[in-house]
Amino acid sequence: MNFIYVDEHDCHQEKYSAAVALVFPASIISEFRNNLISRMHKIFQRSETYAAPFPVLHASSLPETLEDFQKIELFSAVIEEASKACIGIYRVGYHWNDSHTLGIFGQAGIGAARLASFTTLQIEFSQLPFNPKVVVQEYDASHHAAFDPWLNRTENLEQLTQLQLLGHDFENHLSQNIGYYYAPKRDYQLYAVDFVAYHLKLQQRKQISDFQARLIAAAPKIDRLMIRNEIIPRR
Repeated sequence: MNFIYVDEHDCHQEKYSAAVALVFPASIISEFRNNLISRMHKIFQRSETYAAPFPVLHASSLPETLEDFQKIELFSAVIEEASKACIGIYRVGYHWNDSHTLGIFGQAGIGAARLASFTTLQIEFSQLPFNPKVVVQEYDASHHAAFDPWLNRTENLEQLTQLQLLGHDFENHLSQNIGYYYAPKRDYQLYAVDFVAYHLKLQQRKQISDFQARLIAAAPKIDRLMIRNEIIPRR
């Protein structure tokens, strides 16, 4: 069983949105989470008896209570533990003013670029041998309506299952897909997606700060895990 954790990220400097996914085998998720919590306990310099919840993590806005060297250590720790646990990283995005998304969805902008990114991810993951699989996305009420057509594939499954009764033999992305589910913001696998997404975005940015350069330099290499990493050129 493999869990595919999915989230989106936007780049306002270069005006694109991308879908990012990390594939975690179910058997290693607990170990990944426990290892990262243990490392965070040391990074936040907590005593053995201090066990309060950690702050919610955002790669682009690391906890202000940490010194810069601790922020860099935290960033590196999340990327490193994710690279040990996951078996694939996928990222694809579209520019907000792409005429292709305008032609397909009848609109342009952030919403269309996000939807195009998630649609492409779904189609291309259907061709990859990560089966059986469960897709998990961060729950965001403000985005739910826009992503509902992508997340709810039950109608497609009903049609294909009935067509099988007529002799059609379908081996498709739904046959090994257990379902589409949501996770809260405080989810360690989604933390990994967020940090990897930010890392990849910084690598492609034309201008970054000195601190951001230090983040990239400290993080381990993840190239070997990349299934795809592309922002589609404008059309």
